Amino acid sequence: MTDIEIDGLIATINTASRQLQTYLDEQLKPLKLTSSNYYFILKINQAPTLTQDQLFKRIYLSQSNVTRRLEQLIRLGYVQKERSQ
Repeated sequence: MTDIEIDGLIATINTASRQLQTYLDEQLKPLKLTSSNYYFILKINQAPTLTQDQLFKRIYLSQSNVTRRLEQLIRLGYVQKERSQ
C-alpha cells in the first residue's frame, strides 16, 4: 500500500467514525447519553466490578475525565459507585 492509499484509508475511516458518532449521539439523545458516555457503559458492562482506576487504564483518558463522566452517569442513574474494600 502506498502512502497516498494509506492517507486515503485513514481519511475514510476518520469520516466514517465521525458519522457513526453523530448517528449514535442522535440515537442516544432521548436517554440523555452521548456516544462517549455510552462507551463507558459498555466498558463497565464488560466488567461490572471494575474499579475506577481499572476503568481509567482501559479507556486511556485522564483520571479527571473518567471521574467527570462517571459522575454524569451516576447522576443519570446508569452507574452505581461503591467504595472498594
